[in-house]
Amino acid sequence: MTLRIGRYNFPYVVYDAASDVAYANLGPGSRGDDERIVSNPEGDRWIYDGAGRFSGLTLIEPAARLGRDGAVWTSLPSGEYSRVGGLDATIRAADADYQ
Repeated sequence: MTLRIGRYNFPYVVYDAASDVAYANLGPGSRGDDERIVSNPEGDRWIYDGAGRFSGLTLIEPAARLGRDGAVWTSLPSGEYSRVGGLDATIRAADADYQ
């Protein structure tokens, strides 16, 4: 599954249904010890690699937010507030696998 948030496309997405957390990365690979994590006002976490480049996002309680609000919105590093596209399909697919 792929997520789209503002100008960012996240082709590497994992949704953990048991903890209601979505992990989205711009590229393959694991996160390193030298990464920097910045929380936004919604409680989501933007991930920057050791060189300071934006590399991923952790969405906190996206299924709960989707059920409550009908969509998931998050603040981008630029300050823009943007809808998370593709999340409903990602959650549905993971829920089907989880059950």
